[in-house]
Amino acid sequence: MFDVNVHGVFKITRRFIQPMIEKGRGSIVNTLSSGLVMLAGGGGWFGLRPGMPEMPYQSTKAAVMVMGFYLAAETKDSGVAVNSFMPGHTRASWFDETARAYTEAGKGYGMRPCIPEHVLPLLLFLAAQDGSGTTGMLYSVPDWNYDHGFGDYRAWLDYALPPDMEEVTSQFEQMMQNMPPPPIAMITPAMRFF
Repeated sequence: MFDVNVHGVFKITRRFIQPMIEKGRGSIVNTLSSGLVMLAGGGGWFGLRPGMPEMPYQSTKAAVMVMGFYLAAETKDSGVAVNSFMPGHTRASWFDETARAYTEAGKGYGMRPCIPEHVLPLLLFLAAQDGSGTTGMLYSVPDWNYDHGFGDYRAWLDYALPPDMEEVTSQFEQMMQNMPPPPIAMITPAMRFF
């Protein structure tokens, strides 16, 4: 996982950043995961999803996040922007297989995913940046979409799931409706519809 998610990103960045620097303009955009986010409470910090079996995946995404922050500072004056985004729960190419594996193991895979296209408004914005614009930032796609008029989380939900996955997802949604709301500090603007 480190070979692909960290070393792969590093090698590709190293290969393409020099031509960007020579041109005096460029944009690097990394895809991260909201699972690397920490929350504060009681004077300390804790992980957003510590109970999920997501290691070493989240470690690789955290490494790319930190690499992006420092690379942005190094390349800003050379005209190159470096930013990252967290898509959130998205029905990407691997999603159906993973969700079905969870179901077969007697677990649910969580809430309804967003369609992959929900990343496009932010991705197009970040791709257009250079060192004179936005750089060194990490964005949550659902929050950015909401803040910039592209709809809240519901606007991007995927209602075209296969029947077996729709059944499990609908059951999860029913269960969540009966749960008390999360603490206000944990609710992002894009998710305030709960």
